[in-house]
Amino acid sequence: MADMHALVDLALREGGDAFEGVACARDACGRTALHLSVTRGDLTLCRKLMRTDAHVLAVDDNKDSALHLAAIAGRALIVRELLERGALALEKNRDLMSPLQLACVDEAQGNGEVIRLLVEFGAPVDAKCWDTTPLQAAAASGHYWAVQVLLELGADVNLINGSCMGALDYARDQHTAQLLLDYMEGRLLRDVAQEPATWNRAQPARFGANGKRMPGTEDAEPRAFQSVRSMSLEAAMAHLGLPEEWVEPFRQSGEHFAEIRRAWRRQALASHPDKLSSSAEEDVKRKASCDFASAMAAFEAIDAYNAKFTGT
Repeated sequence: MADMHALVDLALREGGDAFEGVACARDACGRTALHLSVTRGDLTLCRKLMRTDAHVLAVDDNKDSALHLAAIAGRALIVRELLERGALALEKNRDLMSPLQLACVDEAQGNGEVIRLLVEFGAPVDAKCWDTTPLQAAAASGHYWAVQVLLELGADVNLINGSCMGALDYARDQHTAQLLLDYMEGRLLRDVAQEPATWNRAQPARFGANGKRMPGTEDAEPRAFQSVRSMSLEAAMAHLGLPEEWVEPFRQSGEHFAEIRRAWRRQALASHPDKLSSSAEEDVKRKASCDFASAMAAFEAIDAYNAKFTGT
């Protein structure tokens, strides 16, 4: 990937046709350099290649855009960047799959933050593909985090397909089935990542798509999966357990970024909700989900500063 960075940097310096030649080149499957950068999870390289709408919206031979690939791979930071640069959340590929639907299938990572971003940017939370809703697909795949986020965003747990099967019928394991049943019966958990004053603001998102609340849930509190929306650089460094004396050198020149990124990856992998045992206690699951959301917010704050030094 270092060679790819060097090639793209050279093309950027040359500008014009030189950069377009690199950005628009295709492999045997019709994938551009941006497609390949997404699959490798290289956010910095992706930013360098997102210069125009044509770059962001390019599709390969399967009609997959960079957003489709980022969604199925669970690349939350890249998904956010693509959406903010104009990627189409409703675009379907040759298999008639949208990015949201791809984010929920068995082959996907089931990243809840990716799902939240896609819905926030306009993806219908209950849109069916092949007679299956995102919630049904996530339940069938055993993506516990994805199911939690979809429920919080208002996915209709009572929708059924042509075979009269709903999300609960499709649940791959007892853990996911219990989550869906708890939601259907109104047993919701307190969101430990939010202050009480924010709970009411979460209600419209959770229940808006259903039109009304589940019986007995009028006073219920949101689940523990509201993401941390922003974080200061100092708080981000502290959350990742990094030395306080690194803050100013990084703020001024981007020093220590490689070490910071490694610390973030260790924490994100350690707390990823999908890596928890199905037998883990509920308080362990809640803490892990909050730790993961905070780790993602911490890196977003840090990466925003790093972009100043990479020119992206």
